Amino acid sequence: EVRRVFERLEPALRELTEAAADDEPEPFLSGPYPRDAQHELSLEVARAFGAADEYFRLDPTVHPFCLSFATRDIRLTTRYAEDDLHGNSLFSTMHEVGHGLYEHGGDPALDRTPLATGCSSALHESQSRLWENVVGRSRSTWTYFYPRLQEAFPAQLADVPLDEFHHALNKVVPSTVRVDADEVTYSLHIILRFELEREMLAGTVTT
Repeated sequence: EVRRVFERLEPALRELTEAAADDEPEPFLSGPYPRDAQHELSLEVARAFGAADEYFRLDPTVHPFCLSFATRDIRLTTRYAEDDLHGNSLFSTMHEVGHGLYEHGGDPALDRTPLATGCSSALHESQSRLWENVVGRSRSTWTYFYPRLQEAFPAQLADVPLDEFHHALNKVVPSTVRVDADEVTYSLHIILRFELEREMLAGTVTT
């Protein structure tokens, strides 16, 4: 079933990538963006999305993840790069907040049982990608939050209009790194991984 869906999606995604792809992200996304300010803004984003301080915490790591010990004990991690506001920091935080909110939404009466976690990895990723991309890359989110970002990073963003910033967040820039991929090419990463996994299971993959 997945293969049939991907066989229809892949040609369309390739066509979209070829039509919309740009070579480079906008230079103002390269900073520098001090890590401490990024962390404070990440906390603000997490709280705005619904991650209350009494139930959530946020810490830096190399590869972001979310860990839930209970519906009211959610540990989020994110990563910061002073030369990359787009692929790291805020959007990594949004993604992990999505995972955390999904775990937090369970019934506390089910804590410490197998029913206290998400139904599947697929549903988990649907929630994290929803908050990262549908909400996080929307114009309405940045109409609200962009003035705060400009306040924190005036040297980098004071002269960048909202329309230009929002467009930069949604550019199609092919990358070899899945977690940094835009919305169009991200799905191609998933299809490629699916094909590689099929070959591994069939024993036909070659090096």
